[in-house]
Order: sequence, then C-alpha cells, then structure tokens
Amino acid sequence: MGAMKLISFYRAAAAFVCFAAAGAAQGPGPLPLREITVFKDGNSFVRAEAELPVSAENVVVHAAVPKALLGTFWPYVPAGGPRLVAATSGRSAVRVTKTALDLRELILANIGADVLLGMPPETRVSATIAGVLSRTAEERRRTSPEDAAPGLLPETSTLVLLKTSDGTRPYPIERVSDLTFRSPPKTEFEVDEVRESISWRLDPAAPPSKSARVGYACLVKGFRWSPSYRIELDGQGGALVTLSATLANDLADLHEATVNFVVGAPRLDFAGEMDPIALEASVRAAFEGSVGLNFNNPSQSFSNSMQVAMPGSYEPVRASGEGGIGLNSARADDLYVFTAEKITLPRGGRLAVKVAEWKLRAAEFHRLSLPATPPAGLQSGVDASARDEMARLAALPKVVRYLRFMNDGVHPLTTAPASIFKEGRLLGQGLITYTATGGVSETALSVAVDVRVKRDDRIIETTVPAESRSATRGGTTFVRSDSGGEITVTNLSQKPIELEVTREVYGAFDAADEGTFHRLDWFDAEDAMRVNSPSRSATWWQGYHWGHYWRDLNGVGRARWSRNIPPGASAVFSAKWHVFLP
Repeated sequence: MGAMKLISFYRAAAAFVCFAAAGAAQGPGPLPLREITVFKDGNSFVRAEAELPVSAENVVVHAAVPKALLGTFWPYVPAGGPRLVAATSGRSAVRVTKTALDLRELILANIGADVLLGMPPETRVSATIAGVLSRTAEERRRTSPEDAAPGLLPETSTLVLLKTSDGTRPYPIERVSDLTFRSPPKTEFEVDEVRESISWRLDPAAPPSKSARVGYACLVKGFRWSPSYRIELDGQGGALVTLSATLANDLADLHEATVNFVVGAPRLDFAGEMDPIALEASVRAAFEGSVGLNFNNPSQSFSNSMQVAMPGSYEPVRASGEGGIGLNSARADDLYVFTAEKITLPRGGRLAVKVAEWKLRAAEFHRLSLPATPPAGLQSGVDASARDEMARLAALPKVVRYLRFMNDGVHPLTTAPASIFKEGRLLGQGLITYTATGGVSETALSVAVDVRVKRDDRIIETTVPAESRSATRGGTTFVRSDSGGEITVTNLSQKPIELEVTREVYGAFDAADEGTFHRLDWFDAEDAMRVNSPSRSATWWQGYHWGHYWRDLNGVGRARWSRNIPPGASAVFSAKWHVFLP
C-alpha cells in the first residue's frame, strides 16, 4: 500500500516522538498524590510520586504537567533510585482508551471482528473488519515538513477495509448504515491525543531498568482547609477543646494520602505567578500535582531558581505530639502542623476530620463597654447617617457574657469559629483569634439578660482654679466643661458574676472610683471607635473634621473597673472627666 498503512486492533500504536527522545508518554492524569501540606489561604505544598516505565534512553515520561507557582517546582527521584539528570516539559502524543459512541468508533474498537454491514440501497454484506487506513505521525513528519510539530498525531482515513469472500475492499465509513456483530463486540477503543508531558531524564550510566520511581514537589493552589472548634466547659474552670478541619479539594483525587494542616502561613512573594515548567498560558483553579514539604529539610526551602532538575528525596513530616486524635502534630519554626494519615477524597469533595483534642483553662466573665458619646456640639458638623451612628452609640449598652481561655496546652489556637457547650447544651458561637501557647484568648457568648445597666451622666461644677478653666489655641478660646457619671449594674441572676467595665469619654478623666484611667493615643482612639461602633466603621468619627485642639486639649479618655457582683446585688462605677469646647 506504499505510504498507506493498516491500523489493526492489536497493532494500533503510532510512532510518537516525545520531547528529548523520551518515548511514549504514560498517562493521562496526574501522578498519585502522596502528601499535601495545606494552608488556610488556599496554597498547598504537594508531593506526587509513582512507579513508571523507563524508555531505552533512560527517560521516564508522564502525560501531566503540574501548574506549579513560580520557582517552586522540584522534580526528584527517591533515595535509592538512579540519579536525576534533568527534567523537561513539552507536548507529546498519548494513547488513551475511550468508550465507542458511534459506528465509526465501534469499527475502530473491533478490528478483526466478523460483521454484517448494511449498505445503501438496502444491501447487506458479510465481512471481516480488516482495518482502517492511516498515516503514522512519523510518516507525516517525514513527508510534510511544515507539519513537523512535536506530538503530531496520526492521520486516520475515512475508509474501512473489509475482507469479503471476493477479496478486500475499501468502503467509506460514513456510508455504513447498519452494523451487526456475529459475536459480542468490544465497546472500547484506543485513540491518540496530544497532552502536556513531563519527563525525568535519568543517569545514562545507571543499570538498565524497566521502571523507576519518580516524583515532583511544588507549590500549587487547589486545596484549602477551614478550622473550627468545639469547646466543652466542665464547670470547674476547665474546657475540652476539639479542633476539626474541613478540607476542600479542588485539585485532584486523594487516595490514602498524608495531609498536613498548617497553622500559620509562610511568605509567598510569587504566589500569583506560574512557573515556566507549566505550558499553559493561564492558571486553572484546580490542576494536577501534589507535595508535602518537610519544613525541617533545608533542601526543600523556597527558591527563586528556575532550575527544574533537582535530584533528591522528600521525607514527609512525622512528629508525635500530645493530644492528637489519630493524628500527629509538630512545630516547624513559626508554623504548627497537624498531620492526618490515609486521607481519601475525590476532587470536588469536602472532608471534615477531627484534628486534635486537648484541655485548657477557661473562665466565664461579663463585660460592659461604654464607648465615648460625642458631645452635643459635634453633632451639627456631621451628616444624617453619622448622627444615626451617634444615636446608636448613646443607646443603653448591654452586659455581654464572655469566655476567656488560658492556652497552657501544647497547641496554638488558630483563628476560627468556636461553638461553646456546657453539659452538652450550646451556649453560643464566637470567633477565637490566633493564640500562641501560653497566650490568652476571649470570645463573646451572649447578652446577659439578667444583668441590668443604668447610666446617669450630668454636668458638674468646675472646681479647678480659674486660670485653668480656659485655653487659647490659634486665637480661639476654649472653655472647660466638667462632667460626672455613674453606671449602676444590678445582677438579677442566681449566680455571682465577674464584671469588667470599660468606659471611654471625649476629653480626659479626672477620677474613677476604685478604678484606673488613662488617655488614649489618637490613633488608638480611632481604633476604639471602630471596634465599639455598631457598624464597625466609625463613620461619624472619620467624617468629622477634628480640630487640632482635640488632640492637644482633649483626646479620648478610658477608665476600667473590675468587680464581683453577688446575686441580687448592685455595683456603682463612678467617674469624673472634663472636655474643652469652643
């Protein structure tokens, strides 16, 4: 047949030319994920590794290129394997198996089968499918230089060769109207496709081998974990803390992989850029790849190098720690790692797993916060929305029930939602912020409905000398105005409460009975306004044009008290302060 060749079911392999004379690429699909180290921000260190065939040129090829972030792709051969010389990526032809969906594909799947074909006009022919004519990729490159591109696919004819009693005849596949198999047909066929591939070039002096174990490590996006806490109070000043992790997998299937959940995050200056080893122009949100990085191995530290050949091996994080529930935990510099073994999760799935459990000290207390109420003279200088904000600030505050944790355990607390229970009943849910071992964290539980608050503020007579009752700034005279106030808190519950009271005023405190007071830095005052604002934005504060005299003469004062209030009793918190007004 000259340049024309016959493709048979048993001899269907095309002469693929892979980059660097690598041979036929193995795949498709990513290498199995062995270990992943997941950060909460969506970045992950991943490790993929598998035993793959070695070509005659000592090259291993796999038809899947990870979408690694810039400077973070490290191919490797595990310890005990041949030396890795280099790694390259490119496009190559890959043979994949598909299910036949039409007559043409059924014919390709059943080369050599005895069939009864329907041909127009209503003719039926008994024949054996001898093959389908095709030009191989090698022939196309040899005869058509302009098409000589890497990974060129075979060109398949539209003619099928049928062996009949009269001989072998070609017939257009599209004219076959009916097809009856004399024995059960095969439903799968092989087809060649161009895929991105990565190759590991091994030491040519290494002893010949049919296969080699190879892998790669890289930083990718596609995994994310979200922590949450369940805190069970024992009523004796202690709490049992259970940390759970929800793993979101938008990358690739996991099968009995090791997953490292990291508290903390390293600095990643190139997290938004793709490494040149990846051939695609745009980064997909999920992609093939994987690696768990050993933080204690200097050879695996971040590098801005563009080198893609780095012989070496990766050892997963393994460190025993107290409190783990079927897991391990370890500290690595500024990061804390919880390790879970044998995690299986398909791509697109979500997994909730208990990560750690330990005890720490906890104490309930109540807190009353009274933010500074803007003086009446300021309200004319702001818009309506800001005045509404001021009105909400002036509303009668509520006592809030809090829980304070003393983290004297072995694990840090990461920022996460926390559900608080006591005797199996839910008390509330709050947010725990990052708390290192030995630190203290707080979270709000609920409004204390059995604790009443009464505020009584009034203008009082100034008792300072006359020369101190006014001040001049920039040609403007400011007159001192003194105020006094009492906060009465009544405990109507059946238990004593520990109450912390914080009060802020515009101006400066002169006295706070049985309490402490100080003046805030102006920037601290702005932060305080934002925290205490119902909208968390301090709209009125930011929109008001503060004169320079506020920072000089007034500022913001803060007073604090701490009292134990027995059931049915009341406590009074008294203070005096002053402000200079134009």
